[in-house]
Amino acid sequence: MNILIPLIILCSAQEPPQDLAIVGGRIEYPDGRVIERGTILVHDGVIQSVGTELVVPSIYKTLDANGCTVLAGFIDSYSSRGMTMPTQVNEAIPEKPAQIYPEMDRTNRKGIRPEISAAFQGQLSDLIANDYRKSGFVSAMFIPDAGILGGTGSLIDFGNGPWQYRVLQPNSGVAFGYGDSILDQKVPVYPSSLLGAIALFRQTMIDAAEVHHFDPGLDSLKPVLSKQIPLIMTVRSRAEAQRAHALEHEFNFRPIFLIKGPVEPEDIQGADVIVDLQAGADEMKKLDAENIHFGVCSNPGTPIEFFLTDLRRYVREGLSRTSALKALTSEPARIFRTRDKNSMLPGEPANFTILTGEFESETTKLKALIIRGTQVEAK
Repeated sequence: MNILIPLIILCSAQEPPQDLAIVGGRIEYPDGRVIERGTILVHDGVIQSVGTELVVPSIYKTLDANGCTVLAGFIDSYSSRGMTMPTQVNEAIPEKPAQIYPEMDRTNRKGIRPEISAAFQGQLSDLIANDYRKSGFVSAMFIPDAGILGGTGSLIDFGNGPWQYRVLQPNSGVAFGYGDSILDQKVPVYPSSLLGAIALFRQTMIDAAEVHHFDPGLDSLKPVLSKQIPLIMTVRSRAEAQRAHALEHEFNFRPIFLIKGPVEPEDIQGADVIVDLQAGADEMKKLDAENIHFGVCSNPGTPIEFFLTDLRRYVREGLSRTSALKALTSEPARIFRTRDKNSMLPGEPANFTILTGEFESETTKLKALIIRGTQVEAK
């Protein structure tokens, strides 16, 4: 049974946004093109037109962006920040099972819970959402990632309205790691080693491919095996990159490498890439030099307010400004294959981060945040 859930369009349940004109700003596209003192017209939450000599209809609300930089909305490509998820229950193994199945009993799948979804089981606190807004973010890919297969991530925006109306893509990817919290247990219970974690992952994937009766955990992995959604694999070293490629070749899934440590460009060929900011400027510059595109994500141990501070510093240390902005805007959309390419073209949802000056300047602040055509307040 395949439980991949199609894209949910719920925006119609909300009050429609007011038509908007963003006037006089320096418009910077993710691909590096610039329109000086341009105008963006937004109708019904969608970009209507972009140019320098547009006539603004009298009924449109006007946002004065003179002296400001208008960018595509920022996206955090991977975040477990602020997610409240259900605790995995350790079920007792029945003495006499009612029915014997060929796959591993789910009571032995320690750290395996891909059926847990950020969209449907998670709750994002208003405090975390507001911290993101204050830093200029319009959305983030939230994902539960504790364990070996920690859960299924969802792309969620920071607009107005109830949680369920802000889910843009419920099935963005499944998190894979080596289950450090499991391996660190003082009591050696399987899997209690790196070899055990890999063996448990392999057996789970084999079961997901072969089992056809209802099993929520295994059913959640079938879209990974059919390449409908990616497996997001934590990579902290060259050795972990090699292991990730070996598993990819064995099970033929679509990988996204989440880089958290030193790798070389040849280690990640063929995978989409997200770089944790804590990996440092040198890792990003290595990828940039080889024309390897990547998204960028925050580290849950660092306040979100430092995200742009760190990325701006990396630009000053030699990271391409264009690559940094792509990593914040259009690359996450490409990596997760969203309908909205976040490229600021007519017909796309109107998601903009408007800054008071140049992106890389330490003194630049957030002027306005536009999400689906509505100006959202960051309190």
